[in-house]
Amino acid sequence: MAIYHVDDTEAITVSNTSIGFTAAKITAAQSLIYAEVQVQGQPIRISTLSGEAIASGGPGLEWTDGEIFQVWGQEAINNFRAIREDAVDATLYVTYYKDRR
Repeated sequence: MAIYHVDDTEAITVSNTSIGFTAAKITAAQSLIYAEVQVQGQPIRISTLSGEAIASGGPGLEWTDGEIFQVWGQEAINNFRAIREDAVDATLYVTYYKDRR
């Protein structure tokens, strides 16, 4: 039996202004364990350090089309920010997981 179960999902458009996960999705479920994210379309840059706006080409990790990454822990989920790296928007497909126990 799996330890974690899917709590919710969403698709997020990442444009030229940094954006986080949808507040209603992450505050309604304060016991989230992690978010799994797939990048579609264009490269993005992410940060989970402070929750403050980030800039394209600035500090953070770059992820490209088709890559999947995970954001672990409620603090990192709350602080997550993403911005596109190119002139075209990207889409993030996010699945949120909770502890089954």
